[in-house]
Amino acid sequence: MNIKSIGHALGVSKLGVVSKNVSVPMIQSTPADSVSFSALKRVPVKKDAETIYKAADSLSTSTSGHRAIYGSELFDEELMKVFSAGIAQYAQEHAAQNGRKDAYVMLGGDTRQATRESMPIIEDVLKRSGVNVYTIKEPVATPIVAAMAENLADEVDLTILMTASHNPWEYGGFNLVTSDGAIAPADVTQKVAKKIKGVADKGFYYLSDNEGAKQARSIYPFEYYNKLIDESNLIDFDNLRDSGIKIYYDSLTGTGDYSVPRLMKSHNVPFEEISAAGRNLEGPDPSASNLSLLAKKVVDDPATLKIGLANDGDADRFGVIDSDGRFLTPNEVIFLTAYHLHHNKGKEGSILRSQVTTSMLDEYAKANNLPLVVAPVGFKFLAEDIIADREQGKDIVVAGEESGGLTVAGHIPEKDGIIAIMLMADLMAQENKPLGQILDDVKADLDLHFDSFTLATKFDSDEKKDAVMAKMEKVYQDAITGKNDEFIPGFYIDAEKSKEHRDTMIKYKGNSDGVKLYFTNGSQLTVRKSGTEPKIRVYVDSKGNTDEEAKQNCSALKEQISSILSV
Repeated sequence: MNIKSIGHALGVSKLGVVSKNVSVPMIQSTPADSVSFSALKRVPVKKDAETIYKAADSLSTSTSGHRAIYGSELFDEELMKVFSAGIAQYAQEHAAQNGRKDAYVMLGGDTRQATRESMPIIEDVLKRSGVNVYTIKEPVATPIVAAMAENLADEVDLTILMTASHNPWEYGGFNLVTSDGAIAPADVTQKVAKKIKGVADKGFYYLSDNEGAKQARSIYPFEYYNKLIDESNLIDFDNLRDSGIKIYYDSLTGTGDYSVPRLMKSHNVPFEEISAAGRNLEGPDPSASNLSLLAKKVVDDPATLKIGLANDGDADRFGVIDSDGRFLTPNEVIFLTAYHLHHNKGKEGSILRSQVTTSMLDEYAKANNLPLVVAPVGFKFLAEDIIADREQGKDIVVAGEESGGLTVAGHIPEKDGIIAIMLMADLMAQENKPLGQILDDVKADLDLHFDSFTLATKFDSDEKKDAVMAKMEKVYQDAITGKNDEFIPGFYIDAEKSKEHRDTMIKYKGNSDGVKLYFTNGSQLTVRKSGTEPKIRVYVDSKGNTDEEAKQNCSALKEQISSILSV
């Protein structure tokens, strides 16, 4: 839906940006030639080029934007100014290439201190660099920003999304979103990084005085997102409201607090929100440990059917607590989403997953004749595949990654933790039984026996991380050259499949995205460097003929990889 149709749907007679119950006209931009050269002031860069280069490379190469501790040299006021100056140049070039005189950038972010204090600085530099700004003043969920970026595709040249997602609170995050409604792909981030480095190389940039500055306008995109959810027809709110399911929600003091309660209330769905009082969480990560209070609320409720729902700091990830207080893993939620959309909603299309997401999805796709795509870690790669499919008239059933992100048929090509948790409540309401029971039933129907294990190990030096990766690379090379294909007793590496997978990853991103081993017994092991944290991550996906055998295989791989990590 474009901006005009949403305006009409809300009774707005003129083309406008969705606001709180009012129509906000598009910015009447100041013509670029009205700013005289004499009004421009040369602003010196007060940061060394090496640091700026490092941050720009982080923006262009990481799985999801640039993240660093707020107040450090890699995330401070001066860096935000340089980033903004570079993005202004990119936006102006993009506008010119698309036949538009004025450039527009949308700006929004999460609840962090880094976001609150950086957004006014970014807005000011953009305006005084000759770029109009649409600013989302209240904290806003990433999927809502992505949806609005797609909606304003013909107007906005680039969107700046300020969030460090689930990282600890002291981090700041700087991300870019394109008009596709997705985290910017490499070809965009590399161009932006080049502009930022150009500012560093020159050692200065130009800003106009306030009279020559462009304009900033506040926008409120929730109503647009709310309508987008309604028009998808994926959530049966009437059935959910009448089901009697007790719903508890925990925003972890993130942006979900500004959207999920409003979504529930707008559809008259009863729920109880978990208070943030008395909690001192390290970060807004919807992990089992962080959701202990939510789990207790669910368990203590005497209702038969109840569910705990949560989001991370920017609501692009999800957490789900079943009726018995059990934390459902992201892999299980993604699997249940695929089942629900295909089996209950009749959706057809591809199943997309990152290379470390459960291969139970492979089995579901195979059993139901659905195409399967495996991509590198980083949702931006899944987004590129979704966009490519839709350009060919095809779509997905679900796309997901084990870290807790997914999107679905007909929806934005970006992680959406809000629709993810609503789909889990919808599934429980439709089948009238706990999610764990539904999961067991589906696995039994497909005769699936899987277990999984993930580990994130922090090292105090790059040398130690490199040593671990060198060990794993030797295991891979020994297997594909025929020197040794036995990883541990009983686990033989499928060299052909492992090599085929690596070739695919290289086609995506130019490197292997870590070391992934496929075993002849159906199990998998992936070891890779984190793209957003100073850690090595390990993912074990074990398969067996029984649940017990799958657990035994998982334990054996866990023990071996633990010894490899001891450097």
